[in-house]
Amino acid sequence: MVLTLLARTTFTYGDCTPTSDGQCNLHPQLARAVVAACRLPDTRIAEGGARLRLCLNAVIDHCPRPPAVPAVPAGAAEGTGGT
Repeated sequence: MVLTLLARTTFTYGDCTPTSDGQCNLHPQLARAVVAACRLPDTRIAEGGARLRLCLNAVIDHCPRPPAVPAVPAGAAEGTGGT
């Protein structure tokens, strides 16, 4: 997507501004064009999220579970008496 945008765009002076620390800032209007060119349809995002959920569930299902810790009845812990 970005490569297609770069291939079909003729850049002019002022589209990118170098900074003193070596970075290159895009002009806000060009930045909006880059974001618009890279936008994915909501359906693709939802499909990707659904696939991610399936993968995570599969990993969780195959992970060893820690042993259950038995519950301690109220007042049964040592040192909680009033003596």
